[in-house]
Amino acid sequence: MVFASLLASVPANGVEGGESDSSSVTRDGFGASYDVDSTGEPSSHRAPVEGVVGDLQAAAAGTVSGRILYNGTPSASGAVSFYPLSDPSQASAVATTNGSGVYSVEGIPAGEYFVSFTHTGPDIFTRAREWAYGAEVQGDADVVTLLEGTPAALGDYNIGPRQVDSARVAGADRFSTAVALSEVAWPEGPVGTVYVVNGFNFPDALSAGAAATSGPLLMVEQNSVPAVTRAELERLNPLRIVVVGGTSVVSNGVLATLRNYVSSPSNVVRIAGADRYATSRAVIESTAGFNRDVDALLIATGRNFPDALAAVPAAISENAAVLLVDGSASRINSATRSLVSSLNVPVYVIGGRGAVSSGVASDLADLVEVVRVAGDDRFDTSVEVALQFFGAADYAFIANGFGFADALAAGPAAGLLQSPTYLVRKECVPDEVYQDIFLVLANRVLAVGGTSVINSDTVNGRPCSTL
Repeated sequence: MVFASLLASVPANGVEGGESDSSSVTRDGFGASYDVDSTGEPSSHRAPVEGVVGDLQAAAAGTVSGRILYNGTPSASGAVSFYPLSDPSQASAVATTNGSGVYSVEGIPAGEYFVSFTHTGPDIFTRAREWAYGAEVQGDADVVTLLEGTPAALGDYNIGPRQVDSARVAGADRFSTAVALSEVAWPEGPVGTVYVVNGFNFPDALSAGAAATSGPLLMVEQNSVPAVTRAELERLNPLRIVVVGGTSVVSNGVLATLRNYVSSPSNVVRIAGADRYATSRAVIESTAGFNRDVDALLIATGRNFPDALAAVPAAISENAAVLLVDGSASRINSATRSLVSSLNVPVYVIGGRGAVSSGVASDLADLVEVVRVAGDDRFDTSVEVALQFFGAADYAFIANGFGFADALAAGPAAGLLQSPTYLVRKECVPDEVYQDIFLVLANRVLAVGGTSVINSDTVNGRPCSTL
């Protein structure tokens, strides 16, 4: 698994740079005790157990059975899920427990699986998921082999009290933070495509983030490539580098420098349009951008960044693209209309009517199926995105909601891990974010950025209501 060693360079019980952010938590906080509301319930559109039961193949194992306990007591609200080793992104079979904690499932194809055990308790702190056997994340799980026609008694599995580890991923500045995320998510080269954007220009960068599926997103300045970025390109040895944005944001001189890190000068390409919206469309249409069919479009305003930041990892996990529009306009333009019509996939409008107008959403709804995903503010919208697109996740990324650079660099890493990015305040975790981190069953929280954007209390999981 790509993230099997995710925290090898990021301590689970602390923060890079020697801070002492405690991260062990069993009830009410990431690392400290807080008096908060613990009665949050899963949204109606978030499944209580992860995965979808698919078509089961004929060459099946025998009955698979066992019992789930939570803290030594049989779980009447438990579930066991089987993720094929060949495609571990989604469960191929799910079984729930009866009142005695017992489950039994037939027809699972013989083969190798990662197996998760879930307990859904009466409050957010007694929702828990572990992987066989005793692993917090799928990348550390044992492989369970089911033999054709052979019953498998998995026995009792006891899920212990919930623990959430937190750690900080950060560098000295936005360029080195992007590199730190790259090192965590892509610990070894070579990689496929590295996307390069101006670290001070959010619109072009937002469009690039969702395209970065085979390598990280790294940052440059308009006329120079920081030394830390150059060193990371040397380490990654990418097949291709795609620069997103015109010469006013990334100069031709920078492109010339980047050609030193690929095998052929033609392997450095630029995607750009006349403005941020044209660039966004170009990323989707270019073979150097989304060189694959997409299953959905996540549409956000290009006038601000918070909603699109939360959309990037969701888009990656859903094989979708992020398209920027002028959210304040009363209609979509002809170029956007043409692109949406040609793709003919469902559209999710990210953000409320103050971000993307009713007129824009109505125009889109004339073309394709449209769902608006929005909260009361940028923090709540990041939760709504998580509710819509992430049934369960091993990791949760948190980033300052008032700056784009750290959350942007986190997007490809979070998407690779099929985990949400939540927006937080520097000094605390908004309560709705705090609750959803527990509801999404994340066992590890990665705070992106240094102490100037996320302080230690926030890494520890201090809810804003306790300030």
